[in-house]
Amino acid sequence: MANRRSGREAVSLNRIFRIGLIAFVVVVLLLAAGVMVVRSRAFHRYLIATVVERAQKATGGRVELGDFTLRLSGLRVDLYRVAIHGTELDPHAPLFWVDHLAVGLRLVSLWRRQIDLQEIIVDRPVIHLSVDEHGRTNIPQTPPAAPGTKPVNLFDLAIGRFVLNRGEINYNDRQIPVDAEVRDLQTQASFDVSKREYDGTLGYRQGRVQFGDYNPLQHDLQAQFGAAPWGLTLKSLRLRSGSSRVTAQARLQNYGNPSVDGSYDVVLSTSEFRDLLKNRSLPAGEVSTNGTLRYPRTAVIKHAFCAESD
Repeated sequence: MANRRSGREAVSLNRIFRIGLIAFVVVVLLLAAGVMVVRSRAFHRYLIATVVERAQKATGGRVELGDFTLRLSGLRVDLYRVAIHGTELDPHAPLFWVDHLAVGLRLVSLWRRQIDLQEIIVDRPVIHLSVDEHGRTNIPQTPPAAPGTKPVNLFDLAIGRFVLNRGEINYNDRQIPVDAEVRDLQTQASFDVSKREYDGTLGYRQGRVQFGDYNPLQHDLQAQFGAAPWGLTLKSLRLRSGSSRVTAQARLQNYGNPSVDGSYDVVLSTSEFRDLLKNRSLPAGEVSTNGTLRYPRTAVIKHAFCAESD
């Protein structure tokens, strides 16, 4: 009896081993087939078409995607030559263009299907925003959200790191009229999980703003900011144009019903200002003012003012 029982146990173990081996081979074959499918050009084109279709439904504009790469090992997606067209007439100046967009993901829980945005890197984004004489912009009509859809909360996304390199903004308004350009836009932001707060910097060089027939205002800007669910903090802002400069700090609380507290310090070269306005009758000198601003607690701006003439 003992020999028969041991023989049956051996047969059972052999069956379990064979079943396990077959299952392992099947899994390996499925994974290999999956990798081959993912790497195939047909599936590659299918994914591009799917991404474009969903992006067009989300934005309401025509979307183009040059190429993409997907790395399963590091959970990273790289998109190349992305364009979103609005209602602009020039197809070579889309509403939004980016040379390269990288999205890094981090798997938090496989069972809960929870994935965090580890980083977003945007290389050379270009925005062309225009307003015609009737106030119509080239921004496409965004489709209405599906019933029951909740708006995306930036703080729930908890983007670990956001980097924008060599951005460019072109703005043209025929109603005011005003033209504006920003070159070499740089932005970096990181998320503090314990505080649920973003901390970052923003800056650009060679900014240009022109109102009507006045001369363009050339300027540079640097800013440090913090953003939390309760509000936004402008830790420092420095704007410089020639020998004129503006520094400021501000805090905005309650996005729904905002209140603002801030302070500023302005030094203005009147000789540069008269060149800007094309008005030679203005005296040459320097004007400086500083003070605090509170909204909506009071509409009065407290300030100190002084002027020096050459």
